[in-house]
Amino acid sequence: MTPSTILPILIGLALLIFISVRQMSWTKVNAASMLKLPMIMALVGLVLAAQTFDHPGALHVHGADLVLIAAEAGVAVVGGLLMGRMTQIDTINGVTQSRLRPAGLAVWFGFIAIRIGGEVLAHADHLALASSTPLILFMVAIVKATQALTVRERVARHEQSRQVAYDSYSRI
Repeated sequence: MTPSTILPILIGLALLIFISVRQMSWTKVNAASMLKLPMIMALVGLVLAAQTFDHPGALHVHGADLVLIAAEAGVAVVGGLLMGRMTQIDTINGVTQSRLRPAGLAVWFGFIAIRIGGEVLAHADHLALASSTPLILFMVAIVKATQALTVRERVARHEQSRQVAYDSYSRI
């Protein structure tokens, strides 16, 4: 392992721990805030892609790259949907809050394991695009954006049902 490979691994582990701890903590639901992290990760991925593939011929896209990327994107969407469904939503002190349940965290770690497996497969087949660091950021952004959109939809239903219950109670 070289110093150039240690830094991305450490950054990846720090990001994984940060996201995991943040997901398991009760936080106020804010749609704009939930989508901020995926947007930042996608933007960083674009910047890294521009730096990584900055000269002609730096990127050789094979059909296997596209197949692996499509499969990982599908897994990312399914993982995000599952994590969104496994997010606990409640009203605490009049504020709608959410946190990921342990089963959702298991889905998150499962996604990470599948992503690592895809990375290993891509390296073994010399697939430059499928094994690139920007792709990792894009896939995590897809998972988190899908989760955020799913949670946002569930929160809207939660607040609507809470309002209906409040209206019914206030009529008594």
